[in-house]
Amino acid sequence: MLLFAFFRASRLMPSLAQRLVRWLFDAGASSERRSRAIDVLRAAAILLVLGCHCVVRPDDAGALSPLAGAWHRVGWTGVDLFFVLSGFLVSGLLFSEYRRTGAIDVRRFLVRRGLKIWPAYFAYLTFLALWFTWQRWHGKPVDTLAALQPNLLHLQNYLGTPREHTWSLAVEEHFYLLLALAGFVGLQSRWLRAQVRRHFPVVAIAGVLGLAAVRHGQFLAVGREAMNLFSTHLRFDGLLLGTLLAYLHHLRPAMLAWSAARPGTTLLAGVALALPTMIATPDLNAWTAGAGLTIMYAGFALGVLGTVQLERSASGARIFQSPAAGALARVGFYSYGIYLWHIDLAQTPLKKIAAALATTALPPEAVWTALTLAYVAAAVASGALMSRLLELPALAWRDRYLTAEPRLRPEPARLIAAPVRH
Repeated sequence: MLLFAFFRASRLMPSLAQRLVRWLFDAGASSERRSRAIDVLRAAAILLVLGCHCVVRPDDAGALSPLAGAWHRVGWTGVDLFFVLSGFLVSGLLFSEYRRTGAIDVRRFLVRRGLKIWPAYFAYLTFLALWFTWQRWHGKPVDTLAALQPNLLHLQNYLGTPREHTWSLAVEEHFYLLLALAGFVGLQSRWLRAQVRRHFPVVAIAGVLGLAAVRHGQFLAVGREAMNLFSTHLRFDGLLLGTLLAYLHHLRPAMLAWSAARPGTTLLAGVALALPTMIATPDLNAWTAGAGLTIMYAGFALGVLGTVQLERSASGARIFQSPAAGALARVGFYSYGIYLWHIDLAQTPLKKIAAALATTALPPEAVWTALTLAYVAAAVASGALMSRLLELPALAWRDRYLTAEPRLRPEPARLIAAPVRH
């Protein structure tokens, strides 16, 4: 009887596994509102991050050290690609609303952003609080509140945090607030609206150049060791360039017509522009810290533009409908969940396994390959699972009660910028 039950269970396992995989990865795959090209870029960004936060050191990869080292060396740029994407997509929501309605509902924007980011983020902080409490019970001197207070205040990129990878989330939070404030203030009078619409590119470019100059000067003043490149004011130009791209895309599309004619060339030009700083890293010298990082952001913006335009072309559409692009798009769909959880649910446990395997006679190439594949799989699977459990239900609730597009034209109010009469 037990043998029969075991046989039945073994036959059901593949079916259950298939259902689980389908449940995890089918969400959003067929959504007509999603851009597969953007999700592929998200996947590229999160895979870069995983390369930076590797399980096995590149020096321990044997003959594969050059490959492991190259991935690790450029992996730091994953968050910067996310910055450009966020600037393009999030500010694009406001520019699109302004184009449709002539107004920007700031309150609505902030509430929708909060419901997108905060449920999963605060669930992650709750997990960390429980973990730190458990460590205290086992004799480790951990002050849970002090450890997590910077994250609760969204100041972890200035005050430090036990989970260093969350620094970029603080930068994006600051961006959302500043973007909403700029949208509200910039549309308060007819004169201001006209000035913003006419001169925003000049202001954005001036801001980008100013940030590059600030980084350059700070590197010369304090050196690479004392320079905090996690600071919002030193890493904001990627978001600003993404915002400029969104402005042109939504309000001045004729200025981007050249990229539609040559999307592949635009994409390759962006890669070529970004690659030198990706390899050199911004802490090499004052030039890479200042202008180099800004040039890399400009390259990423060109890459985003080229990718978006490529998806609209006949040849590009075939590329992005391929099975490989579909698989990457599913990874990109869960990129936020993967980013939040990959340290605790994938990197940390696999690092313990890597330490144990380091004392064996196994070929280092085999160890690196096996653990890297396991790491990517665990990071993607755990991120997808936590997204399904936390992020997607919150988004479903948000979209049910607070639709993406206003049903009525917003009227002037305290937190709604006045409409423009064209």
